[in-house]
Amino acid sequence: MLKDITGIRLLGANFDKVTDILMLDTNEGNTRKNVKGCLLYGRNGAGKSTLAKAIKKAKGEIQDSIIQAEFLDVNNSPIILNEEENAKVFVFDEEYIDKNIKFREEGLDTIIMVGHQVKLEDEIKGTKITLDKIKNELAQKKEIISKIENPECLESPLYYIKKMRSALQGNSSWAGRDKTIKGNRQNTKVSDDTYKQFIELSTKETRDQLVIEFNDMLNKLQIAQNGDAIISEQVPILNIDYDENEITRLLETRIEKPLLSAREKYLLGLVQTGKTEQLTNMVDTFSNKNVHECPYCAQPVTEEYKENLIQSIQKILSKEVENIKPR
Repeated sequence: MLKDITGIRLLGANFDKVTDILMLDTNEGNTRKNVKGCLLYGRNGAGKSTLAKAIKKAKGEIQDSIIQAEFLDVNNSPIILNEEENAKVFVFDEEYIDKNIKFREEGLDTIIMVGHQVKLEDEIKGTKITLDKIKNELAQKKEIISKIENPECLESPLYYIKKMRSALQGNSSWAGRDKTIKGNRQNTKVSDDTYKQFIELSTKETRDQLVIEFNDMLNKLQIAQNGDAIISEQVPILNIDYDENEITRLLETRIEKPLLSAREKYLLGLVQTGKTEQLTNMVDTFSNKNVHECPYCAQPVTEEYKENLIQSIQKILSKEVENIKPR
């Protein structure tokens, strides 16, 4: 019981031996007195703070510097308090003040905060520190993004894509050579992802060796295109079975020239330039009921438009044309 406490027994810090301090001793000679409190005083280092820590240790708090601490009764026997009684033991020392009382100066005024206000103030201060850290990290990220998005910055991938694109352009570069190979009028267009066609390729030859090899192959190609090459090799006889009557029938088949609209003429032009596969892909795309937007021009398309377009393509790729296409 709290009323039975007359002192405390402690060991640790300033007290290197087990010491009993009976600050509430009710005995005075042969008489007993009713003690409600006491005053302890001493010089710095005498053990006042140690005594406060010992009381906290005796009520169940962790105090590393105190080895032993227990409350005593009138007979100097240890008293064990229950949880409710321990909750009624308070120690108001420097540690309590540091944790629960703070002063904050605002202009000429000073605000005193106690209890939960101190905890909230510490949480606010910690949150502000975290916020400042996040703001600094955000500023650093923004600076990195700014560099990455700037094609003139050496740290940006766009800078190197731009350099690769520039290296591929020009008459003496890939764009010009590709134009010559395909027989186009203008250099082949170079986009930002054109380099992906070559990124996986590798060679042991030097650039000069590759240029010589390219020119040699280009010369052979042009001779073949002009029909100037002489075929010296004997054409092998193919031993295959075929239906001569079917071949004759196909050769005799007459394909009527359909009457074409402007759009169908454009589609026919795609076929004539070897882009039949593009028309086939268009049929597959617009036959899909879930397609409501043109993937080529990003314009919305109706079911009627899709059906008319498919009919136009099928008119170009008529059944008769399909039957005589090489297999």
